[in-house]
Amino acid sequence: MKCTNCGAENQAGKKFCGDCGKPLMVVPAPAAESKSRNCVACGRAIGWDAKTCPYCGHDYRSKVIKLSQASQPQKSKSALWIVAIIVVVIVVIFVMPILLYVMVLGIGGAPSATPVAVYAPEYMAGSCKVTILSVQASNPVPWDDVTVQLTDGIHFALWEPASADLVGGPSTTASYAAKYVGTTAVNLTVVDLAGNGYVGSGDYFTFAAVIFAPGSYSAVLIYIPTGEDIGIGASFYVA
Repeated sequence: MKCTNCGAENQAGKKFCGDCGKPLMVVPAPAAESKSRNCVACGRAIGWDAKTCPYCGHDYRSKVIKLSQASQPQKSKSALWIVAIIVVVIVVIFVMPILLYVMVLGIGGAPSATPVAVYAPEYMAGSCKVTILSVQASNPVPWDDVTVQLTDGIHFALWEPASADLVGGPSTTASYAAKYVGTTAVNLTVVDLAGNGYVGSGDYFTFAAVIFAPGSYSAVLIYIPTGEDIGIGASFYVA
């Protein structure tokens, strides 16, 4: 223990200094400085950790609660934006390709393969009858889905029969206006043996002209969904 008068060191527990004889005084350790702050309401000094001001009663906890509550709407908005972005991504990745598939190919899916048909031409003076001997198709082929084509190798004439024109009793017949193949005006007549509006075996179509120009001709049905010929067609020659 150090004497406050002369500075000599003395053994602990002694009451008087062994050098100068003055009483030894115990100097208390300085108290730890406590942190404080001023109340925002009344301006008085209060403890740093005080929850309420002991002078005016201002409650600091209410600010914490309000700040906490105020942050919730912002968090909710952020969550909604995230959900919206996820939904948009899902729509773009999964839904849009399906919609495009349906729009391009139809609800029924991909178009059926082009049917195959075998024809038998029979030329007579001024007309040619083309009989459909057989039709192979995955689904029934309505007349709405075919185009009748006649060509001389250079010029083409196309007719589009309508299923509605060929629905009725047996051997329902529909006639279509003349089209030109080169300089030859040709009329078309279609006969649906079953009268059901679908292309079938035994159905036939006839090309008629006042005078066919000499040369080779070829007739075929074109399948509209694929744009391909149904079979290799039927050829006939006019002398």
